[in-house]
Amino acid sequence: MKHSNESHLFTDNENRRSAAELILNLFSHWGLSTAEKAELLGYSPGSRTFLASLKENGIPDKRDKIDRVSYLLGIHKGLRINYPYNKEIVYGWVKSPNTKLGDQSPLTHMMLHGIPGMSRVRSIVDQERGR
Repeated sequence: MKHSNESHLFTDNENRRSAAELILNLFSHWGLSTAEKAELLGYSPGSRTFLASLKENGIPDKRDKIDRVSYLLGIHKGLRINYPYNKEIVYGWVKSPNTKLGDQSPLTHMMLHGIPGMSRVRSIVDQERGR
Protein backbone atom coordinates (compact mmCIF):
# COMPACT_ATOMS: atom_id res chain seq x y z
CA MET A 1 0.00 0.00 0.00
CA LYS A 2 1.42 3.37 -1.00
CA HIS A 3 1.22 6.11 1.61
CA SER A 4 0.82 9.79 1.08
CA ASN A 5 4.09 11.31 2.00
CA GLU A 6 4.96 14.48 3.85
CA SER A 7 7.93 15.22 1.57
CA HIS A 8 6.31 18.48 0.43
CA LEU A 9 7.64 19.85 3.74
CA PHE A 10 11.16 19.75 2.33
CA THR A 11 10.94 22.10 -0.62
CA ASP A 12 13.41 24.71 0.66
CA ASN A 13 15.96 25.35 3.41
CA GLU A 14 13.49 27.07 5.73
CA ASN A 15 11.06 24.16 5.49
CA ARG A 16 13.86 21.65 6.06
CA ARG A 17 14.86 23.55 9.21
CA SER A 18 11.23 23.54 10.39
CA ALA A 19 10.99 19.80 9.69
CA ALA A 20 14.18 19.23 11.71
CA GLU A 21 12.67 21.16 14.60
CA LEU A 22 9.48 19.06 14.37
CA ILE A 23 11.32 15.74 14.29
CA LEU A 24 13.65 16.66 17.15
CA ASN A 25 10.65 17.77 19.20
CA LEU A 26 8.92 14.46 18.43
CA PHE A 27 12.04 12.54 19.45
CA SER A 28 12.03 14.45 22.73
CA HIS A 29 8.40 13.42 23.37
CA TRP A 30 9.32 9.83 22.52
CA GLY A 31 12.20 10.01 25.03
CA LEU A 32 14.85 8.81 22.57
CA SER A 33 18.56 8.62 23.23
CA THR A 34 21.01 10.35 20.91
CA ALA A 35 21.96 6.97 19.43
CA GLU A 36 18.30 6.12 18.75
CA LYS A 37 17.75 9.51 17.08
CA ALA A 38 20.84 9.01 14.93
CA GLU A 39 19.87 5.51 13.88
CA LEU A 40 16.29 6.47 12.96
CA LEU A 41 17.60 9.29 10.80
CA GLY A 42 20.18 7.10 9.08
CA TYR A 43 23.29 8.40 10.83
CA SER A 44 25.88 6.36 12.66
CA PRO A 45 24.63 5.65 16.20
CA GLY A 46 27.97 7.00 17.48
CA SER A 47 27.58 10.30 15.64
CA ARG A 48 27.29 13.32 17.90
CA THR A 49 27.51 16.10 15.32
CA PHE A 50 24.31 15.32 13.42
CA LEU A 51 22.10 17.04 16.03
CA ALA A 52 23.95 20.35 15.76
CA SER A 53 23.85 20.09 11.97
CA LEU A 54 20.10 19.40 11.98
CA LYS A 55 19.43 22.38 14.25
CA GLU A 56 21.56 24.69 12.14
CA ASN A 57 20.92 23.42 8.60
CA GLY A 58 17.71 21.40 8.82
CA ILE A 59 17.03 18.04 7.20
CA PRO A 60 19.63 17.39 4.48
CA ASP A 61 18.31 17.55 0.93
CA LYS A 62 18.87 13.81 0.48
CA ARG A 63 16.15 11.35 -0.47
CA ASP A 64 17.03 8.90 2.33
CA LYS A 65 16.82 11.54 5.07
CA ILE A 66 13.64 13.07 3.65
CA ASP A 67 11.96 9.65 3.40
CA ARG A 68 12.89 8.78 6.98
CA VAL A 69 11.54 12.03 8.39
CA SER A 70 8.42 11.77 6.22
CA TYR A 71 7.65 8.29 7.57
CA LEU A 72 8.30 9.31 11.18
CA LEU A 73 6.10 12.40 10.93
CA GLY A 74 3.42 10.32 9.18
CA ILE A 75 3.51 7.75 11.97
CA HIS A 76 3.09 10.49 14.55
CA LYS A 77 0.27 12.11 12.56
CA GLY A 78 -1.51 8.76 12.34
CA LEU A 79 -1.16 8.15 16.07
CA ARG A 80 -2.59 11.60 16.82
CA ILE A 81 -5.58 10.82 14.59
CA ASN A 82 -6.03 7.36 16.12
CA TYR A 83 -5.72 8.54 19.74
CA PRO A 84 -6.75 12.22 19.76
CA TYR A 85 -7.42 12.35 23.50
CA ASN A 86 -4.60 10.17 24.79
CA LYS A 87 -1.14 11.72 24.57
CA GLU A 88 0.25 8.90 26.70
CA ILE A 89 -0.53 6.42 23.91
CA VAL A 90 0.51 8.84 21.15
CA TYR A 91 3.97 9.29 22.66
CA GLY A 92 4.39 5.88 24.31
CA TRP A 93 3.19 3.64 21.47
CA VAL A 94 6.54 3.64 19.67
CA LYS A 95 8.28 1.97 22.64
CA SER A 96 5.51 -0.51 23.48
CA PRO A 97 5.66 -4.16 22.35
CA ASN A 98 3.45 -4.76 19.33
CA THR A 99 2.04 -8.18 18.46
CA LYS A 100 2.03 -7.28 14.74
CA LEU A 101 5.80 -6.92 15.00
CA GLY A 102 6.37 -10.17 16.91
CA ASP A 103 6.19 -8.32 20.25
CA GLN A 104 8.99 -6.03 19.16
CA SER A 105 8.45 -2.32 19.77
CA PRO A 106 7.90 -0.15 16.69
CA LEU A 107 11.06 1.76 17.66
CA THR A 108 13.17 -1.40 17.69
CA HIS A 109 11.61 -2.57 14.42
CA MET A 110 12.36 0.74 12.70
CA MET A 111 15.93 0.81 14.00
CA LEU A 112 16.58 -2.76 12.82
CA HIS A 113 14.92 -2.44 9.42
CA GLY A 114 15.38 1.22 8.44
CA ILE A 115 13.02 2.66 5.86
CA PRO A 116 11.23 -0.68 5.16
CA GLY A 117 10.63 -0.97 8.91
CA MET A 118 9.24 2.56 9.02
CA SER A 119 6.94 1.71 6.14
CA ARG A 120 5.70 -1.37 8.03
CA VAL A 121 5.09 0.64 11.20
CA ARG A 122 3.26 3.32 9.20
CA SER A 123 1.04 0.59 7.70
CA ILE A 124 0.21 -0.72 11.17
CA VAL A 125 -0.78 2.77 12.36
CA ASP A 126 -2.93 3.23 9.26
CA GLN A 127 -4.57 -0.19 9.75
CA GLU A 128 -5.44 0.73 13.33
CA ARG A 129 -7.38 3.69 11.97
CA GLY A 130 -9.36 1.38 9.70
CA ARG A 131 -10.66 -0.82 12.53
